[in-house]
Amino acid sequence: MNTHAADPTFKEQFCQAFRCRPEEFHRKLLMRTLYPHALPLAGFIFSKDAKAVAQTWDFLEDAGQACSESELRRVVNEYHYRLRLRGGFCANRLRLRVSGRRLLSLYSRLNRATTRVTSLSAAVSAP
Repeated sequence: MNTHAADPTFKEQFCQAFRCRPEEFHRKLLMRTLYPHALPLAGFIFSKDAKAVAQTWDFLEDAGQACSESELRRVVNEYHYRLRLRGGFCANRLRLRVSGRRLLSLYSRLNRATTRVTSLSAAVSAP
């Protein structure tokens, strides 16, 4: 999905910002993007519903490969569409799932921070 080879993926930005290994990405991103009321129930729900785990992990993997906000928005929209079709009671009615808004907000914050650091580095290295 990385159509812009020079642009870092969301996963790369996230792992750098939160100092986590790539294999920790899904779990750490999940904890930051679940609806707050879902956090205490996450372990229980995911231990009982293999389909929910697979859907969520696939979504987080696709989100991690995004290199722009528009790519990430497309991934979020596809996730919401799949949830409407096959999400089930817990995801659709109780909202025990990842929040697309929280994910997009996190991406925006990381992207702004990366842009500031890049701009500062360029200013410092300029003659």
